[in-house]
Amino acid sequence: MMDYMSEYPGPGEDAAIEYVVNHLKNDASVFEITTDLLTKMTKKELDLMGGASKLGSQAGWIAFSSKELVLRVRKQMASHSSI
Repeated sequence: MMDYMSEYPGPGEDAAIEYVVNHLKNDASVFEITTDLLTKMTKKELDLMGGASKLGSQAGWIAFSSKELVLRVRKQMASHSSI
């Protein structure tokens, strides 16, 4: 299945941001971070990773890129709340 999914590109920018925001919105409420700010943090981290074109295939997104992006945004959220 993963071999088949490697034939297709990963998500676009909007889909990647939506995935992360939906994944982290419960955590964001704990840190008192608005959805708008969470979206901006995700966009910033996605840009630092090279943009949506660098997320790889669907298989790469599922196995690696999505987890890396979520981790990076979670770190941003933690550093934001410690200010």
